[in-house]
Amino acid sequence: MLRLLSLLMLLISFSAFAQNINVEEESFYNSLTQMIKTNKKIHTFLMSPEEKKIFVDVLWDLKHLEEMDVENYAVDGLEQDFDIQQKIRFVMMLGSAPFDLMNALATEALVNLKTRQGFGHFILAYEKEINQLGMNHLVFQAKMNFPEVAKFLNNGEARVGNQTQLARDLWESTPDLTSYAGGRYNKGIKLYMFCSTNRLYACLMLGKDAEDRPILNADGSLWTHQSLASSARNIPSFQRNGNTPAGVHHIDGVMPFADQNLSFGKFRRLILNFVPASQNESLTRSLLPEASRSSQWWMPSVVARDVGRSLLRIHGTGRINTWPDSSWYPFIRTSGCIAQRENTYNGVEFTDQRILLDTLMLAQGLEPKFENETRIKGLLYFIEINDQAKAVSVSDLGL
Repeated sequence: MLRLLSLLMLLISFSAFAQNINVEEESFYNSLTQMIKTNKKIHTFLMSPEEKKIFVDVLWDLKHLEEMDVENYAVDGLEQDFDIQQKIRFVMMLGSAPFDLMNALATEALVNLKTRQGFGHFILAYEKEINQLGMNHLVFQAKMNFPEVAKFLNNGEARVGNQTQLARDLWESTPDLTSYAGGRYNKGIKLYMFCSTNRLYACLMLGKDAEDRPILNADGSLWTHQSLASSARNIPSFQRNGNTPAGVHHIDGVMPFADQNLSFGKFRRLILNFVPASQNESLTRSLLPEASRSSQWWMPSVVARDVGRSLLRIHGTGRINTWPDSSWYPFIRTSGCIAQRENTYNGVEFTDQRILLDTLMLAQGLEPKFENETRIKGLLYFIEINDQAKAVSVSDLGL
């Protein structure tokens, strides 16, 4: 039945393959969530590897976000045919496992550390949790295999110095997108988001249109737009439900419906996808100006992709921020997505997601109407420019 649910989603007619995949993935995620919440039996042996990964994501989120007891599902999963990364996630949720099983997992894990970059990044991202399981040797081996990533994560994503010049260089440069991804993003928009490493404060968005011209307001001034990229769980971007990872992301239209209004607001949410993995991350580097290729500001998106983060979106909210003294007011922090302001505060109605969708459609040469939202495509460049405890402004960029 679970296989049928996911296959049916493939029949939904959208213009881009990336949108189909995201619709299928989110629908399957939501279906599994409801089944587990109602204590339905899950037959994981019918699932593809991708579906099994989503199953573990659902358990992880129910445990960590809703404090639901998922022990029975995790125990059953350990007895099924899951890959090593998902098995270790089961054990992390359980907190322990029989000695013989842990030995078997450790042996399998060591083999995978030699052949799978993503698995090595996963071990490093969850170093503390894996050490607590007594699997310190896995962390040690991962650090030996991936020393640069280990050093990067040990710094807790902290950037060294001010990166304003890199941000300006990024804004002023134009990557050649004629051949990238078969030209799919050529003549698409470019959205730039500049943040502080202190994610408790708002970030600033700027944009470029399909002709690579800065997006302007009606009066000719530079268009700017505030957003928030902050995890409500106060965890870094290299872990699930952490801060939105800095780096380069694809923008692949919107989800088909403006549903789940409490979580996502009144308007359709934009789909973000990671740049695919490639040798020495050549695909990501091809989208960057020369100065950024030797930098590490974009590494969070690479590590987040490799550890299996997914379902990243730009969306509004139906929730109300009841803490007017919070530094992010009136934004609502998320489980890793980019947040837009919504609802009414002090007599001011915020509809930032609506404004963003319409602005991006116009910048792409599209009439700003519902039918064209699925045609929005482009790249999101997301860079942290400083560590100041304040919202980012245009003056911070020197533009």
